[in-house]
Amino acid sequence: LYGFLSLGHFPGFAAAGLLMAYTIILFGNIKHNARNFNDSTRRERALLASSETIQLLLNDFEEQGSDWLIELDRDGRILIPRARLAEAAQRPIETIVNKLFVDLLDHGTARDALSSHLENKRAFRHHIVSLTIDSKQLWWSISVRPASDGLIAFRGVVTDITAQRQAEEKVSYMAHYDGLTGLPNRFTFNSSLYRSLARDRGIAGMMYLDLDHFKTINDTLGHPVGDQLLKAVARRLESCLTPDELIARLGGDEFAVIVSAKRLEKLDELAERIVESLNRPFRLGDHDVVIGVSVGIACAPEHAETPDDLLRNGDLALYAAKSAGRNCAARFEPGMDLAAQERRVIEMDLRGSLTKNEMRLHYQPLINAGTGETNGYEALIRWEHPVRGIVMPQEFIGVAEDTGMIVQIGEWVIRQAVDDLASWPSHLTVSINLSPAQMRSPTLISTMVQSLARTGVDAQRVCLEITESVLMQDSEANIETLHKLRSLGLQIALDDFGTGYSSLNYLRSFPFNKIKIDRCFVSEIDTREDCRAIVRSVVNLAKSLGMATTAEGVERPEQADCLQLEGCGEVQGYLYSKAVPVGELSDLRAPRKAEIGLPLPFVREVGELALPSVSNDKRAKAA
Repeated sequence: LYGFLSLGHFPGFAAAGLLMAYTIILFGNIKHNARNFNDSTRRERALLASSETIQLLLNDFEEQGSDWLIELDRDGRILIPRARLAEAAQRPIETIVNKLFVDLLDHGTARDALSSHLENKRAFRHHIVSLTIDSKQLWWSISVRPASDGLIAFRGVVTDITAQRQAEEKVSYMAHYDGLTGLPNRFTFNSSLYRSLARDRGIAGMMYLDLDHFKTINDTLGHPVGDQLLKAVARRLESCLTPDELIARLGGDEFAVIVSAKRLEKLDELAERIVESLNRPFRLGDHDVVIGVSVGIACAPEHAETPDDLLRNGDLALYAAKSAGRNCAARFEPGMDLAAQERRVIEMDLRGSLTKNEMRLHYQPLINAGTGETNGYEALIRWEHPVRGIVMPQEFIGVAEDTGMIVQIGEWVIRQAVDDLASWPSHLTVSINLSPAQMRSPTLISTMVQSLARTGVDAQRVCLEITESVLMQDSEANIETLHKLRSLGLQIALDDFGTGYSSLNYLRSFPFNKIKIDRCFVSEIDTREDCRAIVRSVVNLAKSLGMATTAEGVERPEQADCLQLEGCGEVQGYLYSKAVPVGELSDLRAPRKAEIGLPLPFVREVGELALPSVSNDKRAKAA
């Protein structure tokens, strides 16, 4: 530059200017290129770091999650398979390189649809497919998009949804099947009944089944044994049926069967086969369990035209079978519907009877057979209905037992009877009957204690009467309850003695204060020697065990004579009085004392001469 300027003329200056311009441009280009190079280097470094991060994330995504990536060529073959894919398919990774992806899957419409998507280069999301590995079915959800990166024609994500699918199937199973027995449940039964009626033009049959005495087995042997019994019952019921019938568990110990139209002529035969089958003992561990079954039968369109009516009438027939003594089958009859409506009315009225103060106690005297004096009274319940009038216990006690109201009614009887006793002379007693449901009630003892404490009545003046049926249900638990009641000072009597099959065993299990001789032995004691012999044996047995005896149903002087001669200590029956309200007790004419060796006089009101010869008060004792 200095040389050009030293020339001193225009060409020199021009050359110097050009050189300076060139130098400036050259420096600018170098600086610009250096800046571009630095930027490019930084971008490459950032891209490299980003790629490493993405790869780390992808690796972590495949290792930690239930998803993995797939890359397929244009034929749908697997390119560079991921380890997660090989692990999910349970195959060595080298065996699935270049393998058709659809070959991993089960044959079916889902696989065919996937092949169609790949052949037509279509993107798809959440396509569900299945594959079977070692007899275990797995489920995958696949989402794929076409790609154009060398050999890679498709990229996608696969999600293992096996656990989710199994959970959905379990929920669906639980919604349609009983978890304990594996039988269809009530929902499935109702749906099947609807379909059966629609398919066969409204013709079908159904059976409503209820196990007899299942609750007793469940309570005495425990719920695990009860569950085993239900499963064994389900298998035995299945063995009685053909593929044309459907058996379902409706809940608890209730089952139901649908019989198709073409099998209706076999309906009664099938019911008998079921009753006979369930009559055979079940071997459950160390226990031989014997139950029975009651069956209600209803047919469409003979008994009903809709599924709901068919079920209702089958239930009514089941109730009839139970009323007939259980362990049998009964067909629906039109009169059952009217009886059910009447029963429903009684049930609704009964629920408010206690709060409306409609229950009453009547008392029947217990007479000393030797002196003719009144020892006490037995409390018997009556329902004073505002419309029906006096309702006898046989009309409502069964409803109270079935609905569970018997416990509340029984507690009312205890409180009322003890309250009445508190106003009587101190030598009189009261007898109160306990039902099986009361014996199982956790409030029985507390109700009795509170009644005695509130009134101050001596516990020795209260006698609780139980029947053998009470001890047949939950025997050990009930005997324990009886011991607790006995420890309070209460008297305990065994009612209807001799009518069960194991009375002597009960006498051995619990020391009763009194045995009540059933009226069936008293009614013909003056005409049949066998009845007299039985009464004599019972009286002697009671004396040897230190127990008193009471004979029920005494209606004729001749019966009283025989009972006195055989040594029976106490009698009751229409010969002396019917059961009357507490307000009429003072009007009863007390029997005169009997002379030694002479029968008790025949004493009762003239108005009672037309009374029936057999009392229905036994039904009242359930309360």
